[in-house]
This record gives sequence, structure tokens and C-alpha cells, in this order.
Amino acid sequence: MKRKSRKFDEATRFLNVDLDVVGPQDLTSLVRALGSKVFDLHTGPAGAGYQTHLELATQPKSAEAAIKSFVKLLSALPSPASRLWKGATRRDFNIGIQGGTMPRMFEVALQPETLRGMERLGTVMTIYPVTTKPLHKRRPSPRRVSISRH
Repeated sequence: MKRKSRKFDEATRFLNVDLDVVGPQDLTSLVRALGSKVFDLHTGPAGAGYQTHLELATQPKSAEAAIKSFVKLLSALPSPASRLWKGATRRDFNIGIQGGTMPRMFEVALQPETLRGMERLGTVMTIYPVTTKPLHKRRPSPRRVSISRH
């Protein structure tokens, strides 16, 4: 039985959605208010302000499911955390996609109701390229694509 070359059988796939927030105040209280439903990738100072980068604590099956879960969590924030959220200067959903050689086309579909829940938020898509070299030697730099509402 012939074994397929690794570089030709990489599937493009959804990885996760991160919530990236930047603001003028410490965002630790915001992260605490979201509780065990989120995993804190990093929270701390950034330049003249603060940042936090969060993922859902459970792996979502799609970008749609992840964003809906984040919107639900954010809409239930208590007042102090809600003020931090509203005072943030950047609030992005970062959709992570691992690029591959198949299928030829990969779509991330978001329903109108999900888009309405995202209004006034930014969306960033990070696409990690296919690599034919072992990942432990050199990690590929992601390519970022920003989608903004005007």
C-alpha cells in the first residue's frame, strides 16, 4: 500500500475563535466575569493600555458556534465588566483557519443573526499556511486578514 505524501493530504480546517480585546483599563475583571466558560490565553499590559486574548473553554465545532457562544457570554456581563467591555478600543473575533491543500475551497459561513450579534465588533481571520517542513523546527507566520464594517 502506497502512503500519500504528507504535503498532499493536509485538510484546510477551522481551528478556533479567539476574542481579542484591547482597552485603556486593566481587563482582568472582564476575564473573571466570563469565568470558567473561557480560557485566558493572555491578559496584561500592552503599550499604553491593556489586552486580553480569550478562547472558549470547550472546543467549538465551527466559527458560527464559537461566535454565538461569545456573544451570549458578553451579553450577560455584570455592570462593572460590561463597562470595561464597552470602554475597550478594540474588540475582535479572530477566526483561526489551518490552511491545507484540500478541499480546493474552504468557507466560513456566518448566519445573519450571528452577524447582527457581532455588529460594532471587528473580525480578524488568521490563516496558517500549509507547511511541508516539520512544525517543531519552524512555526509558520500566520497571515492576517482584517474584515471591517464601514
